[in-house]
Amino acid sequence: PEFKTGKAQETDLYFRRLQDNEGLTFLAKKQIHRFDTGPEALPQLGYQLISQPLWEDRLNLTSQSSLGYLDFRIDDQMHTKDPTRYQKLKRTTGSSIRMDNNNTLSWPFQLWIMKFRPFVGGRVTAYSKSTKDQGPNDGPAVGRLATSLGLDASTNFWRIYSTESKLFRINKLKHVITPDFRWEAGPTVTKNPDHLLQYEPSDGLSKYNALVFGIRNRFQTRRGPPSQLRTVDLLDLDMEVHLLTSPSDGPEGDTTHYVGNAEGYLIPKKHSFLQPDIRAQLTDRLALTSERSEFNLDDFRFDFYNVGITFQNSPKWYQFLGYRFIRDISSTVSVSTNLVVKEKWSL
Repeated sequence: PEFKTGKAQETDLYFRRLQDNEGLTFLAKKQIHRFDTGPEALPQLGYQLISQPLWEDRLNLTSQSSLGYLDFRIDDQMHTKDPTRYQKLKRTTGSSIRMDNNNTLSWPFQLWIMKFRPFVGGRVTAYSKSTKDQGPNDGPAVGRLATSLGLDASTNFWRIYSTESKLFRINKLKHVITPDFRWEAGPTVTKNPDHLLQYEPSDGLSKYNALVFGIRNRFQTRRGPPSQLRTVDLLDLDMEVHLLTSPSDGPEGDTTHYVGNAEGYLIPKKHSFLQPDIRAQLTDRLALTSERSEFNLDDFRFDFYNVGITFQNSPKWYQFLGYRFIRDISSTVSVSTNLVVKEKWSL
């Protein structure tokens, strides 16, 4: 059934208040089905500060903090269906009070046509309990420090073509090319993740080193009456290559595909991969999207694949038909509709 093989089912209560670049959150989440496996928050409070300028706008600070009473529920039948995964989860999960503070300081600047953003980060996480000799969660309170550093670099090139087509409603064509590069590393992690209770990918942190090369192609045209021409994105073709080293094992064993770093950026673990993204505006109402797919460069096959079609009835109403594939986990078709009732309410 879809509940066991499809997208993870969640029951939660979530509040968020945003003002300028700050945000407060409240999350209460409970796994209500016996076959559910996943974290619970009873509850969890969060605070975010995004890109706060410092030193006369030379530096940017991003900070994320959370405090909550967390637990991790395991499927009642897992001990017979998947005993290896069950034993690993039993060793590294349980209830505790968890505090997490994640800070990143970046220095964006530009040299000629290149934009650079070097950054350093630090993440402090504390738990009221821990694993004991890789056993049940009856160990003492424990804390962990994780650091990161890295560099983002990108630039833009573009060209305008005198292309006209009444059939495809093309009034000239602009091609924007954005190559980018990212290097990041986690040189310091003070605790082995096997000694920490596991609730989210960042709890499974280990030392890592990652390179990401990408190129984005955007094709744009102009539509509308001569006095009200607007720019429309016809097609986005993005490609990224993620080269990863120093993988670590998280609480999900082979089914956990991500680790976190001190900047809060999640990267897949175990395998380098190719990530193609496509967004095509076929008509004013019909769009094709394929995002966050991952092609495993070691096994030479897809680990994740997502594709969907969106039909926009009106500015306030659209339908979506999608397909999602996760290797060895699920293959799911989804249908949804969204209607904006008022400015702050949707159905």
